[in-house]
Amino acid sequence: MTNLLNRVSNFTQLPLLYKATGNDETSIPGTTLTEIKRLAFESSSTLTFIQDFLLEKLASSGSYSRTKCLRILKYLVDHGPLEFTVALRRKADPIERCKVYTGPVDPLHGDALYVAVRKQSTE
Repeated sequence: MTNLLNRVSNFTQLPLLYKATGNDETSIPGTTLTEIKRLAFESSSTLTFIQDFLLEKLASSGSYSRTKCLRILKYLVDHGPLEFTVALRRKADPIERCKVYTGPVDPLHGDALYVAVRKQSTE
């Protein structure tokens, strides 16, 4: 029964995570980062859910989303629970792939979006 309740509570966090990782030029507000950090401290299952969501989104979305996911991951490594950092080290493949992220040159931004993702992934 508690497993079901954990799943339901995790799904209630999806709107916040989708808003924070949207594929647009807006930056992530500090209050959103603080809210995600608070959720990370709630329970182990919520922490795992947030980490899995961010890593999955990192592997399958656009440049803006990747940059935002990397920023959230860095914020949680710096300010979140220690178990997040330990678990992230075991699942670092999507972050490693971002270090060589590239694609077709954007007519408006050029290569800047890919450079931003690569730079953020090395931090």
